Amino acid sequence: MRAPYFSPSYMRLLYRSLRLAPEEAGGFFEGTTTSAETLLSPTPQLPFAEQMQLCRNALKLRPDGLGIRLGRQLQLAAHGALGTAMQNAEHLAAALALFKQFLPTRASFYQLQLEESHDHCVIRIDTPELTMDLAAFFAESILCTIQHCVEFFTQEPMQPQQLQLAYAAPVWAHRYADAFGVEPDFDAQHTALHLALDTRQFLQHERDMLLFESAHARCREEITARQAVDVAGRLQRFLEDNPGKLWSLAEAAFAIGVSRRTAARRLEESGKTFQRIRDAVLKDQAQRLLTAQNVAETAAALGFADESSFRRSYRRWFGTPPGAFRRGVDFP
Repeated sequence: MRAPYFSPSYMRLLYRSLRLAPEEAGGFFEGTTTSAETLLSPTPQLPFAEQMQLCRNALKLRPDGLGIRLGRQLQLAAHGALGTAMQNAEHLAAALALFKQFLPTRASFYQLQLEESHDHCVIRIDTPELTMDLAAFFAESILCTIQHCVEFFTQEPMQPQQLQLAYAAPVWAHRYADAFGVEPDFDAQHTALHLALDTRQFLQHERDMLLFESAHARCREEITARQAVDVAGRLQRFLEDNPGKLWSLAEAAFAIGVSRRTAARRLEESGKTFQRIRDAVLKDQAQRLLTAQNVAETAAALGFADESSFRRSYRRWFGTPPGAFRRGVDFP
């Protein structure tokens, strides 16, 4: 399963939009290792779990329709290369298609489906990787982005035919009609926005083709990079979950559902190799096993053909024989 991703730029925008008093700032970072200095640095490295905790903290500090308030600030330009490509797409249908295709470069946990006919468009939004306490916040945020896109092309306030929301009505539910132009249906099976529009009719007559090509190329580069990281992570997790065999790249790639060629290409794009990933997993497994069993048993448990092969690999990894590690362990 892929690791969830959320662009740290949104966390900076969220923090700034809260306009916290000095005595409130600590509450925003509560339960995380993140600080304001880290968050506001040019390239913050924020684990996904910490980002979600920051969102929960923000909801405690400003619970009343925070997703709507933040979403209204996130005009298309706030979404980086994706937003630029959408603004310069041929028409509304193309902009929405770009949003669906490249949204993983900004937030990987959304699943979008588009259903379009000559006079109707349905945008379905699912977030299976999010817990229910965050469902409304992220639904409100993405609905605002879709709204900005629709209104950018139609040059009119969005007037949906129907809005379905896959969560119970929050205490601020009375704000939804003003925010999105229709009374929503809560507790629906899926979150879905229904538009009575032919999205191909709304053209962007002032599109900048050079800007579009540049932004579109950047989106392709970013999605390729995300996919490369995804394959590397999936291979690592497969090896961790399936010890006892010295897996080849072809075998491991088949197990995670990609071809050997695709896996090799994705690894190269991420600057990693299967050998280094496998060695890292085996090194960790070897040292954990050696604390409880002897060298021969460890070699067999890891899938080595014989003890001598394991000893050679261990010396290559650590520069010392496995017996040296065994002698340094305090056994009960």
